[in-house]
Amino acid sequence: MENYPGFTEGILGSEIAQKMEAQAVRYGTQIVYEEVTGLSRKGDVFEAVSTEASYAARTVILAMGASFRMIGVPNEKELTGKGVSYCATCDGAFLKAKRSSRSGAEIPRFKRGSS
Repeated sequence: MENYPGFTEGILGSEIAQKMEAQAVRYGTQIVYEEVTGLSRKGDVFEAVSTEASYAARTVILAMGASFRMIGVPNEKELTGKGVSYCATCDGAFLKAKRSSRSGAEIPRFKRGSS
């Protein structure tokens, strides 16, 4: 992430996620990685039911990830991860000093030669 407050040199999304998790754990947060199969609300309390247990909390953070849109060019699916990428910020470092092109309707500002 190149424009996240407090990180003048930018920071990888995975690195900031690790820092956020470490901070949460430092303050007593219990982090559990399980598949949630149900979520309900009773008054001010949520109940999350997973494959392993049930949890009650006043706050639930839904972190479901993001999905990209394919543009439909030939062999796009077969070449995804083998040269075809969907995140310039995430994968740009792999393309540094290499010839590349980009396409899409939501292209952020781009500087030639940037990493």
